[in-house]
Amino acid sequence: MVQNLKALKQVMQLMRTTHYTFCHCHSPIGGVVARIAGHATKTKIIYTAHGFHFFKGAPIKNWLIFYPIEKLLSWWTDVLITINQEDYQRASKKFKAKQTYYVPGVGIDLERFQIAAPEEKSKKRRELGISEDAIVLLSVGELSKRKNHAVVIETLKSLIPKYPNLKYLICGQGDEQENLEEQIRKNGLIGHVILLGFQANVGQLYHAADIFVFPSKQEGLPVALMEAMASGLPVICSRIRGNVDLITDGEGGILLEPGDMNAYQEAFAEMYQMKHQEPETLLRMGKKNQENAKNFGRDVVEALMRKIYCQ
Repeated sequence: MVQNLKALKQVMQLMRTTHYTFCHCHSPIGGVVARIAGHATKTKIIYTAHGFHFFKGAPIKNWLIFYPIEKLLSWWTDVLITINQEDYQRASKKFKAKQTYYVPGVGIDLERFQIAAPEEKSKKRRELGISEDAIVLLSVGELSKRKNHAVVIETLKSLIPKYPNLKYLICGQGDEQENLEEQIRKNGLIGHVILLGFQANVGQLYHAADIFVFPSKQEGLPVALMEAMASGLPVICSRIRGNVDLITDGEGGILLEPGDMNAYQEAFAEMYQMKHQEPETLLRMGKKNQENAKNFGRDVVEALMRKIYCQ
């Protein structure tokens, strides 16, 4: 609290002496500080909410704490930018910002993430020590409870005996690493579930994968999922805010509840069978995702932001 008050005083002083045209803030605490300072100094404030902490299915304490704060501060917000439809609909109807916009995230580099050529796929698998006939599942995200990797690992415990060539790669770092390592050992999944840690060139990992898995419990508009779409991967992901903006069930992949292990088991089995018996179905899903990813490209976002900044 002391540091936040100090930051507020510093921001107010900067606004008074520098006379900014506007201040654009992106984090919840930064948004609070900037909007209070902006109101006091009559500085225009643009606030991008990268996923409100209150959402359908959020803990009641999130609604009791964060919703009133955001609603109150919306009176002091000149431009409110939301990055998913659930937040946009709520902000448009319930909040009092002077202007509210939907902008599809921060934008992804579509040239960097593309469908891999067969030789690129083979090369990356050789580097990872994965055979050509393996069915590779990939998740990208911090190792946290929110990202929910544990539910996939638990599901694979019962699937690996039936599908021994399944591999699950997880790219990321985080506080849950030791717990996930213990879960892998306990379930006898060493060699089947591989924690890759931080990867500087994550784009190449999409090339090695057959299916992207995104079991997260909470998102704004997930960049990793958009990257996987642009890379032409079919998707198994949780039916939550943000994800549902990107994936239509049965078209680009399969949507399911974050904690439903039976649903995950059925989804993995279904896509495993598709890979062997209906590969064209998975290809169609991947191409559908690649096409949809164009709506979330950096050029689209930058064009929208230019309009907002120049208004």
